[in-house]
Amino acid sequence: MMISSDFFYQKEITGKSVEQIEKLIYELENEIRSLEIQLTCKREYLDRAKHELAAAKQRAIEFDNNIDFISKLQFCEGGFFGGHKEYTYTISGDQIYWSECFREMRRINTMDTRLPPNYSPKNKKELLDIFRTIHIGEWEHRYDDPDINDGTQWKLIIEYSNGRKPEEYYGSNAFPPNYDELQKLMGSCSIF
Repeated sequence: MMISSDFFYQKEITGKSVEQIEKLIYELENEIRSLEIQLTCKREYLDRAKHELAAAKQRAIEFDNNIDFISKLQFCEGGFFGGHKEYTYTISGDQIYWSECFREMRRINTMDTRLPPNYSPKNKKELLDIFRTIHIGEWEHRYDDPDINDGTQWKLIIEYSNGRKPEEYYGSNAFPPNYDELQKLMGSCSIF
């Protein structure tokens, strides 16, 4: 809270001894040095945040510019003791193909169908239009909660037909925004 110098003079200086005023000056000088350090740090934090925001926006733009070239979406989720499910959309021309695979410690069950149960994107355009609404280009590539030992691990792998390097997003007991929308799109009912 800022107060006027006249009020400060009346409250903190008037009637004080030389030693008390010297102590006050020392405390004020120390406080100014501390504030200068804080200001320097805050400027560095602000610059870093602006840089990261610009980089994140650029990544999102690049991701969005390549959505039409997606050739495969592979989503896995599960846990060590419960196994995991793998859901895959493969895109060929305008057609989409969906498959599901459940893996336990010693057993693999594979089921291939044209469309996932309870979901109905009819073609590549519809699938990718829905995919756009998830805004994956804004995601980090890794989400971890180190305080949970057992739980849910998930992975999303995106392959492209234009030579772009495949992208991988991963999480362990931590999830990005719109994760539930990705689950719905891929045919997953819920987190394990």
